[in-house]
Amino acid sequence: MAGTNFTYTEFSAGTAIVAAHTNANNSAIDTAVTQVLNGTKSHTAFQATGTATLSGATTLSGATTLSGATTLSGATTISGLATFTAATTTFNGATPLTFDGASAGGFKTILQVTDPTSSDKTIVLPNASGTVAFLDSNITGNATTATQLATPRAINGVDFNGTAPITVAADAGTLTGSGTLASGVTASSLTSLGTLGALVLSGTITGATEITASTFVRGGAGSVSAPSIRMGDSNSGFYGGNSEIKAAVDGGVELEITSGTFIVPNVYSNTTANAANVQVHTNGSIRRSTSTRAIKTNIQPLADDGLLEGLTPVSFNSIVDDDQSFWGFVAEDSFDIDPHFTDHQSDKISDRAILAKLVARVTTLTARLEVVEAG
Repeated sequence: MAGTNFTYTEFSAGTAIVAAHTNANNSAIDTAVTQVLNGTKSHTAFQATGTATLSGATTLSGATTLSGATTLSGATTISGLATFTAATTTFNGATPLTFDGASAGGFKTILQVTDPTSSDKTIVLPNASGTVAFLDSNITGNATTATQLATPRAINGVDFNGTAPITVAADAGTLTGSGTLASGVTASSLTSLGTLGALVLSGTITGATEITASTFVRGGAGSVSAPSIRMGDSNSGFYGGNSEIKAAVDGGVELEITSGTFIVPNVYSNTTANAANVQVHTNGSIRRSTSTRAIKTNIQPLADDGLLEGLTPVSFNSIVDDDQSFWGFVAEDSFDIDPHFTDHQSDKISDRAILAKLVARVTTLTARLEVVEAG
């Protein structure tokens, strides 16, 4: 095979080596044996399906196909469409790939590789189309070496340049989204919740100084031993239903307010012999009735003018007191004689006014009696 640029080794037994395999030009090397090209030659439509090693100054033109484990260690020039289908193709040299462009010219694009010294290095090309960006030209500014933003950016009003963490005060007006707080969120520094459309509580409100509602605060019905709104002790507070409010102290009822009725159960048994009277006004207010000089003006002696004769003492049965029988006066009749007899209220009798007129009459009759006895 004198004059050939091919050295065949490790070929399979029984495989014939024909002249076509050793032709320097227009050769098609299709054998599955190891092929070593170490000369300086040009080849057109070169094809290698086995392990090919090109170590010389080799020129491949035309449709070149290298489908085996190919090693290119020489100055190999590929001017046609080259197809590498092997899992591994090795290019030896610090500048193993040189691109001449669409036409041969004086300037080339060289892909340079730094010699790996510790381990294999892998560069992964993505499954995408695009343009390669160069650090020293396409990427401008300080993007390649930046440790901070060239212009700080405000996050909710706080500038951030990337050099240190920042604390951003959350603006409630900018919070969005929905969801439920994690169960681990058990503490809060909130001093006000603003306006809540609805609030459902399943536990106890602790440490509250004041609860204000524009409509109402609703509690359960509760009971005398477990009020729904509690004050201090667990069995002291308020409870009730749709038409009643009751106050409990130490598990006992101390106050009842129902429709049209105000009851203080223990008042009846808490008596005194010298207490001032209690008056219920027409507006429903309860007042202590007193005769102290401090609340009176224009004090004048009361004359005996004969109005007592107009009063008519009666006996009657009370509809609101289990039909019990009483002595007294009819308020409307007494009001017609003089409003003073009813404290200017047409539905009650003023015992004080009647007693005052009675004393004035007794004084007058006593004076007359003394005159008669002196005569």
